[in-house]
Amino acid sequence: MLKKRISIVLFFSLLVLLCTGAGNKAVNEVNAPQKCPILLYHHLTDSIPEDFDNTTSVKKFESDMKRILEAGYQPISLAEMYGCLSSGTALPEKSVVITFDDGYESNYTLAFPVLKQYGIKADIFMNNDLAGQTSSNGLPHFSWDQAREMEQSGLVTIYSHGYTHHDFTSISLEQLAEEYTASREEIERELGKRTYNMVAYVGGEFDSKTFETLKQAGADVQLLVAYRMDYSSIWDYSFFSRMTVYYTSDVVEMLDEYAAN
Repeated sequence: MLKKRISIVLFFSLLVLLCTGAGNKAVNEVNAPQKCPILLYHHLTDSIPEDFDNTTSVKKFESDMKRILEAGYQPISLAEMYGCLSSGTALPEKSVVITFDDGYESNYTLAFPVLKQYGIKADIFMNNDLAGQTSSNGLPHFSWDQAREMEQSGLVTIYSHGYTHHDFTSISLEQLAEEYTASREEIERELGKRTYNMVAYVGGEFDSKTFETLKQAGADVQLLVAYRMDYSSIWDYSFFSRMTVYYTSDVVEMLDEYAAN
């Protein structure tokens, strides 16, 4: 009888430990109970772009948004996605997230009107030092006033892409922490508190040290351009990768393929 009681106590103790551990586990694309594709855009132009890598036309972007809606996909924000996944709440059917990197002014002048026209939410990752400035590639970036206007629409949320446009692995961990902290705090001063602190990596390079550094500096979620599934050293962190949409990409085909895998 005593052995039976001990076995029952041990069983429930183990169950409590397992449940507690599961509750503290970081939510990421490896262990998330549901999948949600995240699309990535950069700069938009009025005409057919010369650089197909990071530029698309506003005509193509509007076509992408229309086709996404016509195919039954439901654009939601990153905060909504992460909130559902971390709480165990079901995502809206055929959810998709729209993101932009770098904070180009074309996000405000060209993409934002399309987002308003179709009522689509999007998240933008900006470099603080380029706010209202022109970058080395000759392209202007939106100002804080333009950022506020986008946020006040209720459709756009802006996060950190680092204070400067450095590959996160090309600078020291100390500089990475200092720049991300400065970036996050300035965004909060200019635009208000974020529901979750998110950061998007510049370029495609990352490692477990950058992940730990950014987590300690206050990042709740880290966004990648792409992810190598064998990189298990970051599985204890909250992260999600994104699919870059090019001028030549068929966005609905991309989403359908993602859903099928």
